[in-house]
Amino acid sequence: MAGIIEGGSAGKSSLDEIGSLAETGQLDRALLKFYDLMTGLRGQVPSQDITVVAIQRGQLKEIQRQTAAGILSRDETAQALAKLTYQMLGHLHMVADAVLQAGAPHQPTLARGEAPAPNPPPPKLEALVNDCLINIAWLEQGVAVSRAVCKVGSAFNAGTGFVIAGGLLVTNNHVLPTKEAARGAVAIFNFQDGLDGTPKPTTVYRLIAESFVTDAALDCSIVRIGDAVAGEPVAKWGTIGLELTTLPQPDDPVSIIQHPLGAPKRIGMLKSVVAKRDAPYFFYTTDTREGSSGSPVLDIRWRVVGLHRAAGEKANGAYVSNQGVLMQAIAAHRTFSPILQA
Repeated sequence: MAGIIEGGSAGKSSLDEIGSLAETGQLDRALLKFYDLMTGLRGQVPSQDITVVAIQRGQLKEIQRQTAAGILSRDETAQALAKLTYQMLGHLHMVADAVLQAGAPHQPTLARGEAPAPNPPPPKLEALVNDCLINIAWLEQGVAVSRAVCKVGSAFNAGTGFVIAGGLLVTNNHVLPTKEAARGAVAIFNFQDGLDGTPKPTTVYRLIAESFVTDAALDCSIVRIGDAVAGEPVAKWGTIGLELTTLPQPDDPVSIIQHPLGAPKRIGMLKSVVAKRDAPYFFYTTDTREGSSGSPVLDIRWRVVGLHRAAGEKANGAYVSNQGVLMQAIAAHRTFSPILQA
């Protein structure tokens, strides 16, 4: 990158420095300088180009976090950094003209008889703006995971729950607060509409109250699912995996599969990101309603990072977030650790 951008402005010098840093393995410094340069030109360069740099900085932090946690091997880290460097340099090339023009003086008005400037080049037909293309199989995986989410009904309350390994149902304490509540409750699977809009056949399961454990402070209850009224094994619906090593970060995308207002299954995933973390809780912009309590909060890989429990924070008298309990905090609690970390 260094030295290949035409012109002699301060913008060119900054771009060359950023490219040189990236090419010599100093990607963290390169992205920081790139972000500072672009935000300094806010209003003069397209806002989406600034967003791309912000996203790439977040991707670098995620690579560093996964490397520190031992999730990525040395080779995997090197490959991820090489890919991100290539993408960053490509974006640097793409915005170079806009950066140089933003730093250049305005062209004077043409005098009579002067030729107009040549027409700008035609627009690029396609662009990778956020580098967020996902394999279509991701949707199939989400549908498979959704099968393990059920409606929980009892004389005490109604909510949502989900199945994890071992045929265990996870929900809120305020949905199932006691063994007696669990003994009288049922888990209803496949309560959802089909593609044609008609209800699908459901399967109802009893709960084994003797296995019930709960903690009111973390608002979590876990109980084993018993036999189905219709005789179908609960394994038919699969399970959802837990993410217990990496905490969700602000701006991470999340989704919640739920039974809002006791209605057929829904998913909240649009305009849905983590707002902040305040252990053992975290907050997100995902839509929920009464009846969504006990739903899984899922990361981009469809793993459970939290247990949804309630409305979150307000601003100007209106709710701006919802609140869940971090799954990592639940798994570390003495009541649940023998079950979830066995």
